Amino acid sequence: MTPAREASAIFRRGAIYEEPRPETKRGGDRKSDQVANLASRFTGSTAEATGKPERSIHRAATRREALGDDLGAVTGTSLDEGVARA
Repeated sequence: MTPAREASAIFRRGAIYEEPRPETKRGGDRKSDQVANLASRFTGSTAEATGKPERSIHRAATRREALGDDLGAVTGTSLDEGVARA
């Protein structure tokens, strides 16, 4: 899966995950009596389900947030090859 497609899929999974768990959203409703019982983070849950590092999930979600609707424009182009790591 290309980085753009992965970012899009993770973003969609995040929206589905956060719908019944509004307290897990960034800046979500965190009343003082709920703090001890916060649901697990979306990135942690997704990392466990996919077997990928949590940091990779966070990076993909951040990529989707940063590019927004432009993510579709880079899908399948040379910009969608990711970054080579040494």
